Amino acid sequence: MQALWEAWSLWVRKMNRPALVCGVQLQTQLDVFHPGYGPGASLIAEILTQKNCKYRKVLDMGTGTGIHAILAARSGASVQAADISPQAIALAKENSQLHGVHESIVFHIGDLFAAIDPGCRFDYILFNPPYYEGEPATLQEAAWLAGTGFSLITTFLEKASTHLERDGSIFIVVNQELAQGMLAACFARNGYRGLARKRKKYLFETFVLYQLQQTVE
Repeated sequence: MQALWEAWSLWVRKMNRPALVCGVQLQTQLDVFHPGYGPGASLIAEILTQKNCKYRKVLDMGTGTGIHAILAARSGASVQAADISPQAIALAKENSQLHGVHESIVFHIGDLFAAIDPGCRFDYILFNPPYYEGEPATLQEAAWLAGTGFSLITTFLEKASTHLERDGSIFIVVNQELAQGMLAACFARNGYRGLARKRKKYLFETFVLYQLQQTVE
């Protein structure tokens, strides 16, 4: 399955065309994850267009082209966007300028929450993580591979709770099989209750957009 995804991504990379997600046109680069590679970008984008983000604090984790940060900023949110890739941050800044929302977004280069102020709390944290298990050797591979045992996703879930407002939500896209297996236990272990908000089939897999909230004790 991963080989099929890589072949598909290579074709898209060769095309290197601007992306269109929920009516937002985005410049793309070969070194940055293309939002057309899978359904994750559109699943989160669709939920953002349905929510009123005005005055909300939003963190777009792994921002890539910046699509989710742009949509949140457009609706009046105060947005921070993070990515481990300097190329992705540069591209997200460019796209945010094209859509006139760059002054509403603070960009950070860093791995997960490393560059986020420890005291920052968010109403919404958005994450379209890598879909496959494996250790990335390059920043480009980091867009596909989530580490041994999907360590990137499990680490994200462990750390996200300290950056989430009490009534805040995490919106995360994962493979359905993964969600029904190890991630279900990870949700519970880290004190989240999960609601599957949307599902979308793509090629031979089904992806699920989960809304996670902290369990109130």
